[in-house]
Amino acid sequence: MKVLFLLIIFISLLSCATPKVVEVKDPLDENKNCRELENLVADTQKFKRDALYEKDNTGGNMARLIIFWPAMATSFHNADKAIRAANDRTYHLLKIMKII
Repeated sequence: MKVLFLLIIFISLLSCATPKVVEVKDPLDENKNCRELENLVADTQKFKRDALYEKDNTGGNMARLIIFWPAMATSFHNADKAIRAANDRTYHLLKIMKII
């Protein structure tokens, strides 16, 4: 019974982890032209803004922090990973654009 309870808590923590973490490198990136790469950079920056918003001190975040702080801690950790991945992806795409 304890194992089932811990499993349910673990799954609920993972399901609360937002935002999406982007893949840094895509094998098809090298084949894209400048306009497509610019669009990918813009999309990546949107993911970064979403991750930064997750870490803001909004009323909803504060309520979640008070009610269920482990999920909020997981979301904050995931937001940090998403921000790092978005920065790395942007750098990767800009490096490809510089070569073209």
